[in-house]
Amino acid sequence: MTAKVLLVTAHPDDECMFFLPTIRAYLKQGAEVHILCLSIGMFDVTLRVYTLPCLVHERIAPVPAGDADGLGPVRRQELFHACSLLAVPRDRVIAVDDPNLPDGMRVSWPVSAVSSHIKTVVKRLQPMAVGLGCCNRRLNK
Repeated sequence: MTAKVLLVTAHPDDECMFFLPTIRAYLKQGAEVHILCLSIGMFDVTLRVYTLPCLVHERIAPVPAGDADGLGPVRRQELFHACSLLAVPRDRVIAVDDPNLPDGMRVSWPVSAVSSHIKTVVKRLQPMAVGLGCCNRRLNK
C-alpha cells in the first residue's frame, strides 16, 4: 500500500514556499502527496457604493478569497499549475471554498472551520503524516 501524506497550506504558493523540499522527498520515496489549501473560493464582504457625494450604500457581494486583492481564480489556477509541476496530480489538490476562511492579512480564521476541513480530509485519506504550513495565520476561537 502506498503511503499518503497530507500537506495543509493557508494560501496558494505556500506549497512551494514551505513544502517544496518535503514534497520532493516524499515523492522520491514513492509516497502519494496531497495538498489541502484553505484560502481559495468566495466570501461575502461589505462593499461601499458611492452614488452621490456624501451618500454611501453598503451591499454584500461575492469577492474571490484566494487572494486579498481579488485574484482568487488566478491564484487557484496557479496552485493547480504549481502542483502539477511538482508532480502532484490535480485530483490530489483540494482548494477549499469556505466563507469562514477568507484571505487577507487582517483576517482571523475560526479554529473550528480550519480543524473541520483538516479532519474531513484526514478521515478520507488516512495519511501517514500531516504537515501544516504558513504559521502566520491568526486563528480565533
